[in-house]
Amino acid sequence: MRRNIGLLLMASIFVMLSCKSMKNDGLIPVTAPSEQALALYNEAYNAMTELDIARFDEVMPQIWKIDEDFFMANYLMVIYETNYMHDSAGIARYTERALNTKAKLSKGEEMLKEILVKRAQNRNADISGIANEIIAAYPKDFWGYYELAGYEGLVNNHEGQIAAINVAIEKSNQPAFAYNYLGYTQMANGKMDEARAAFDKYIELAPNQPNPYDSKGDYFMEVKDYKNAYQSYMKAHELDSLWGVKKAEKAKIMMDSTGVAIN
Repeated sequence: MRRNIGLLLMASIFVMLSCKSMKNDGLIPVTAPSEQALALYNEAYNAMTELDIARFDEVMPQIWKIDEDFFMANYLMVIYETNYMHDSAGIARYTERALNTKAKLSKGEEMLKEILVKRAQNRNADISGIANEIIAAYPKDFWGYYELAGYEGLVNNHEGQIAAINVAIEKSNQPAFAYNYLGYTQMANGKMDEARAAFDKYIELAPNQPNPYDSKGDYFMEVKDYKNAYQSYMKAHELDSLWGVKKAEKAKIMMDSTGVAIN
């Protein structure tokens, strides 16, 4: 891997950095190789929670040019490969890199690492205890709630999953993204009124992002309201030209098949 002279002098020496301060502000302190790497990580994190995958894919290679031995960046890639790419090889690759990091990690990062260890040994491992420890130590950070909700969904404890997401909405620093998670969870459980309310709240909290309207479009498709699905997808496209077109085309085909006019 090519690196500049300054980074070569750093070798694998990591420093503890935080996007706000060194005090425990309810967020997991991030161990990063440099301020630049931390800034890129925060940008990638925001891109993923906003589901701006194009921006995420642009930022992550910049992090690897600085150092591939960046625990939280590799953890983020495990989440990305698991939820968006569904790539078992990618999950294994970034899990291995995260587990082999030479950096001295923060307490919160060590707990996330423990979750990765358990999952590497057994995909269905019970990680609820560790997730609850993360939540107790870092109540404003989204990752503890995310891990707990994911586990509860895995064991089909849908009430527990929804409860974890609702606490994330109340306490974490990512309530908008949590509402999106809640909407899809409710939709998967057939609770369509609750799903719609969650997506509406997501739109209220993030009105200038395309993903809330894309998510609402998915809801409308599920309830076979193709006209509103089309309009929601096109609203996402209006906000970002990379969004919505293919889904809108599908909604229009379904709308035309039922004889419903756009206007």
